[in-house]
Amino acid sequence: MDYLSLTDLFIVGLALDITGAILLAKGLLISPATISDISATLWGGNPETARDRCRNRVDAEFGVAYLAGGFFLQAVGYSLDIGGVSSETGTSRLLAALGMALIAAAVCVGFYAGSHATRERQLISEAEAEDERRRKEEEERQEREREAREAGV
Repeated sequence: MDYLSLTDLFIVGLALDITGAILLAKGLLISPATISDISATLWGGNPETARDRCRNRVDAEFGVAYLAGGFFLQAVGYSLDIGGVSSETGTSRLLAALGMALIAAAVCVGFYAGSHATRERQLISEAEAEDERRRKEEEERQEREREAREAGV
């Protein structure tokens, strides 16, 4: 008996698709408290809005990657099936495929859990640097306008 079967690609691909879809939905299905936090109007801006956007982007990056991986595995499975590759069936194959799917989903969730905080911090840092660049640019523009007004007086 072979350890891998054609149908395993379909099941593992579906597991990746489901994992990816959950991560994509995670950013959309936020709690009422989070909605209140990110929509609050604060003097000088709301930093929670940027943090929330960064969290959602990280979830989306992982989700899209997992969806793409899942679709790829399914496409390979369909291609092999169309090409005439035979596949074993039966309860043992089903259990093996489900086991591999659970392992694939667990690996994806584990990778996400271990990597998302680092990626989120990186995005927040980049967003803060962009805010600082824009703030300085605006200050320089205002200074030039002030100097132009003073020179014209």
